[in-house]
Amino acid sequence: MKKFLKSSFIYFVIALSTAGLLEYKLRQLPNPYKDKAQFLSNNKDIEVLILGSSHTYRGLNPEFFNIETYNVAFPSQLLEHDAFILKKYINDAKKLKYVILPISYFTLFKDMEDGIESWREKYYYLYFGYPKLVNIKNALEILSPSSKPLLNKFKVISGLEPPSKVGHLQNGFGSFPDNLKTESFDITGRKAAIRHTPKDFKKFPQKKNQLEKLIEITTEKNIQLFLLTTPKMKQYRKHLSSEVLNKIDSLCLGFAIENENTHYINLRESNLFDDNDFYDSDHLNPEGAKKLSFYLSGKLDSIALSAYQNRTSISQTPYFKNN
Repeated sequence: MKKFLKSSFIYFVIALSTAGLLEYKLRQLPNPYKDKAQFLSNNKDIEVLILGSSHTYRGLNPEFFNIETYNVAFPSQLLEHDAFILKKYINDAKKLKYVILPISYFTLFKDMEDGIESWREKYYYLYFGYPKLVNIKNALEILSPSSKPLLNKFKVISGLEPPSKVGHLQNGFGSFPDNLKTESFDITGRKAAIRHTPKDFKKFPQKKNQLEKLIEITTEKNIQLFLLTTPKMKQYRKHLSSEVLNKIDSLCLGFAIENENTHYINLRESNLFDDNDFYDSDHLNPEGAKKLSFYLSGKLDSIALSAYQNRTSISQTPYFKNN
């Protein structure tokens, strides 16, 4: 019996050591989340910080801003992640003047675990130091939800394949898939709208509090916060709930009126963008992102200045629709 226990213990130690070594190796591989976390730690001259989900990850390109800009957005990034990232790095970002935060159709109503992107949770925990984990399996790289990505990583560790690219440019702007969408905008618009529409408003109070936290963080540092609704195609917009849209717009406009450092730019139905500017029904393509980036770059200082000088009525707040 003692021999069996001794052998079992030895095998356990070997297995545990092997797992620990593999975990260490996996965390050394190129990783978009690790890359952006390291960039924020090492660069203190950022003046514009872009937060949020895929609508800014591939919708705002820092290359076309006039001042030092970085995009720390990721697909399905939550408000609580945005608040954590901003709070973690803001004390070292002495030159930070503006923060851009997208408020999408789903932002105030859904969490990561509600959709197909829940696997991304681990990367905020592992590489940004975010303390909350909904699923304990996301505490380790080796506990991948899918065997295929894990197998590909093992091939890289073994030298059988080259490391994959991080998936974004040096300035944080997200790269686009090589294969273009084959479905029509009508089909993708309906599917996306259905996927994004909340079943209820139970999480709205929590999301509102998280947005208030972001406003508090930026106000404390005298940083201008721009809440942004990015352009959407009519094939997507026609399937959206008016009740949901009203809650979004009234909340964001209310925050813009109540807080001198907060501004709401609503370009959901903007006529500045046409079908040629979109990758799919609710995401801009590289040319559309370039157009939006130029637009916002030109607006930042003028909006902040006019908002500071005129804060007496709704018509004087920096709220833009169809611009």
